[in-house]
Amino acid sequence: MRHINKLALGVVLAAFAGGCGGGGTQVSSWKDPSVQPAPFKRIAVVGLSGDNVTRRLFEDTFSEELKRRGNDAVPGYTFLPKDVEANADSALAVIKSKGYDAVLTARSMGVKTEETMVQGAGYYIPDSGYYGWNGYYAGAVGSTSYYDRTEIVGIETHLYQTATAKLVWGARSSTDYEGKLTETMSDYSKTVARDIANSGFIR
Repeated sequence: MRHINKLALGVVLAAFAGGCGGGGTQVSSWKDPSVQPAPFKRIAVVGLSGDNVTRRLFEDTFSEELKRRGNDAVPGYTFLPKDVEANADSALAVIKSKGYDAVLTARSMGVKTEETMVQGAGYYIPDSGYYGWNGYYAGAVGSTSYYDRTEIVGIETHLYQTATAKLVWGARSSTDYEGKLTETMSDYSKTVARDIANSGFIR
């Protein structure tokens, strides 16, 4: 059994965000087969980052997505201290005391850059404009090929049952950075929340 106080909680998306956006999120998830899934009644959304603004953005965005789906979710920063990672046991006690039956956490797994070669497009232009019995003569011209670089951040998301501190659902996702941080966060939240809902732990 994996417990909440043995995990680093956090998401450090802003550390990689010189400009980032919702280019797409892919999720690979797992759920505990020994737990009968049922929607949790109240969820605390907790993330840690060296940058407090990033933590708040993550918690606000994911909480809003959960609420949009009909769940009762609250950002952890509204009632937990900034150093929640260093005091995980006391944070869990606070979460329990406020009636939350689940806590959603996230942490960054790092960033990588993928390069894809984009072939130049070929097109035709007239050679001499000569029409003859053998047809129309033309020359082929190709535009220059180039490499398209995409920054991808890996995020590990966990959902715990607070009564037992038991991990009931987990996922690793990869999210592209191509625009704004808020758009990336929104795409990630929607994709991951959909997967949790499909597992039966939220609405």
